[in-house]
Amino acid sequence: MLDRVSTNLLFSLSSKTIRDNQSSVYDLANKVSLGKKYVNSYEDPQSLMAANTIKAKLLANDQVVRDRQTSISDLNAQEIALTSILDITDRIHEITVAAGSDTIAAEERIIYNNEIQKLGESIVQFVNSKVGERYIFSGQQSDLQTLRLEDNASFEQAIYKHNQDNGLERMIDATPTSVSLKDSLLAEAGSAKLVSNVINPVSSKTGDIDFEVDDGNGTLTNFSVTVNVGDDLNTIITAINTAFTGAGGLGAIAQESPSGYLQMNTDLVTGSTNNKQAKISVQSTSDLNVTNELGISRQDFYGREMGLLRSISTLQTALTANDAPTIRNMIDQFKFNMGELNASRSMVGLYLSNAERLNSASEDLDLKLQTDLSLKEDLDMIDATVKMNNLQVALQAAVQTTANMFSISIGNFL
Repeated sequence: MLDRVSTNLLFSLSSKTIRDNQSSVYDLANKVSLGKKYVNSYEDPQSLMAANTIKAKLLANDQVVRDRQTSISDLNAQEIALTSILDITDRIHEITVAAGSDTIAAEERIIYNNEIQKLGESIVQFVNSKVGERYIFSGQQSDLQTLRLEDNASFEQAIYKHNQDNGLERMIDATPTSVSLKDSLLAEAGSAKLVSNVINPVSSKTGDIDFEVDDGNGTLTNFSVTVNVGDDLNTIITAINTAFTGAGGLGAIAQESPSGYLQMNTDLVTGSTNNKQAKISVQSTSDLNVTNELGISRQDFYGREMGLLRSISTLQTALTANDAPTIRNMIDQFKFNMGELNASRSMVGLYLSNAERLNSASEDLDLKLQTDLSLKEDLDMIDATVKMNNLQVALQAAVQTTANMFSISIGNFL
């Protein structure tokens, strides 16, 4: 009886060893097939919680990457469209130079006008460029067509975003992802303002500044202001306004705005408020030393510049009327329009560079999070292979040992 009890106990122990080894082999084989450290949450709850936190960060970061990729796609499209618009505007400028010559006939200007019409229509098409279902120059209202031009309407009558412009650009994570072309296409400044970039200037030079003021009503006022060594901001402002009225001008042109800065503003000229033709020019004959000290750029023209589409309409009217002087006056205007478009393209380039930089950082973060998740979840396959081999050897040994133990011949019972 004792022998039988011992045999049963031995059998039970041997069977348990085999079952445990088989279970370990199966469990490890399952993990190897999945490539994971654990299959069930109860095996390593802390690692599971850490892995879930990393997964949440990965999902959020992946969304950021996708959003910025959309932004980069739109910005690339804007850059291409703006380059095309600039090329077209440059061609319009070339036509304006050629059409302004006194040696060409009215018929030639009509031919130029026909080309201008087609070029203007191409500009409208590029402004209405889309990526997918998004109008790339419509900001947050990307579902609205940017420009609508009715049949037979002049370009200056184009409607910007169906007159529903909310003035807001599209943003992703507080990063601008589009530029507005409204001002460069349609808008005109509220006044001709020339603002210095030097705060509270005091002249260390004596020299003259030459001005020309157009009140927009056909009256030109030309005058020169003498600035002396030691003149401060108030003295300079008084000298400019006194010289202006002394030359027959009405009102004033100079003021302190913002505090500490010199500003020339046509709204100060009597009768010029909201007159879109009023201009202030600081002539190139002005003393360079004086203008530099005051932070005023010498230029031949400064005023309320018209947007590109209004420039095209004005040029077309002049071409139709065979008005060479007005055509020639538009040459500098189109230079200004190209400057505005160039500024927009530069801004797009800045936004694009920033978006690509941020996206690169997000992609680096994604790689780090993937690595962290792998450390928490993924099985070390080399280590697991060694363990698997050891477990299989142990299982085979247990099976063989048990088989040997119970291979009892009948002679043992005789």
